[in-house]
Amino acid sequence: MKKNIVFIATLFIGAMLLSSFTTNTVKRNDNFTPSFSVLYSQSGIVFRTTQKLKSRDGGEIYFYSSGKCEMYENDRCVVRCTYDLGDKDVYLLDEGGNTIYKGSISWNKSHSGINSVTIAGTTYYKK
Repeated sequence: MKKNIVFIATLFIGAMLLSSFTTNTVKRNDNFTPSFSVLYSQSGIVFRTTQKLKSRDGGEIYFYSSGKCEMYENDRCVVRCTYDLGDKDVYLLDEGGNTIYKGSISWNKSHSGINSVTIAGTTYYKK
């Protein structure tokens, strides 16, 4: 009996995968220009790769491509949140989307990475 259920489930999943490959077509966009620094998502701008920053007092902040952010003091995580970036501002948001910290961001000349971020009076520089 168990073999029959596993066989039917496998057949069902295989049929779903096959139908998804045959019904969706991918169109090529030759006008696409990739951005090396950030990706645009429904929630705002996020980084393509993890951005690691460190303050002079040893604190660290990580901006992940998933839109998550973590702040560390002495190897201890003190803040876990999401972030929203602007041209000159960075907002750290709680689970409900409320701003818990607002800071400023400084981009490098080509706008492809961060020079520094200042949050709550502490400046973090690219590692």
